[in-house]
Amino acid sequence: MWALAEPFTRTEYARRKPLAYAAAVTEGLRRSVDGDKGYSGLITKNPERTAWDSHWVTDKLYTLDELRFWLEETGFMPPESWKKTRRKSPIGLGRNCALFESARTWA
Repeated sequence: MWALAEPFTRTEYARRKPLAYAAAVTEGLRRSVDGDKGYSGLITKNPERTAWDSHWVTDKLYTLDELRFWLEETGFMPPESWKKTRRKSPIGLGRNCALFESARTWA
């Protein structure tokens, strides 16, 4: 798990470049752990809840620049053009949206 030292805005008031930068770092982190490509990031488990077996292995907070540096060093940071590549199946807001988008045209 990676915790950020500073939050960043993800609303319609956010500037595009920092948002794109954070999205690229997030994609690099996903690639570094071979994470689910279809995960939309909308549902998470609270690591503080006792029902989950969570372990805090460090209390270090990272900046996006630190994470990007590590991801570039290990080869997991996506190229600048990664957002321009189109997926064959739409992901939308999650698997349910992707399933609906695929099934509605097929049906």
